[in-house]
Amino acid sequence: MSGSKYKVQFYTEQVLHWVLPVLRRIEALDHPARIALCLECSRQHVQYYIRKLKEADLIYLEKRSSVADYRLTAKGKALLKSCEG
Repeated sequence: MSGSKYKVQFYTEQVLHWVLPVLRRIEALDHPARIALCLECSRQHVQYYIRKLKEADLIYLEKRSSVADYRLTAKGKALLKSCEG
């Protein structure tokens, strides 16, 4: 869709099946490998959605000394809150 203001578009099925569960796991401070175990999918699949979520400005990478964690942005928190009711 050329008129869309968003860089990344997700479809309803993707959002319900992958995006929201990944956001919930990131909110719980899980790493991509742990998310893959919880969702019973490959790490590559989780990394694909993490990349898309970063492009959509829903998550960001927070680097600490020797560890890098993903965190929700304000936009990501608002999306998760609005979907949970």
